[in-house]
Amino acid sequence: MKKFELVDKSVTIQDVEMLLVMIERTDNATLIHWRVPKSQVGGFGRAPQVALCESSSDKTIPMEFRNSGGSGTESHMVDVYPGRFDSGLVIRDVESGTIVFQEGL
Repeated sequence: MKKFELVDKSVTIQDVEMLLVMIERTDNATLIHWRVPKSQVGGFGRAPQVALCESSSDKTIPMEFRNSGGSGTESHMVDVYPGRFDSGLVIRDVESGTIVFQEGL
């Protein structure tokens, strides 16, 4: 069963302004949907990497792959993580370790 949570929050990661659009949960994966200006990341969606962790743990989950596409001036990117994380999700900047988004705040 799929579950969608609309976030619609602007964040800046490594000097790239990204819009965190939605968190999608399926039975076996957690997907993070972003909108990123192509002027900042190029046409191939080379945006900063983020990692997930649960609020009760500092252990991060690496992204399995990133899919990007889109037309016009924005790229739609989806980060895919193995496993379904139902609550307390934290998104961190891989480079600095800074918390970018925390569910429930």
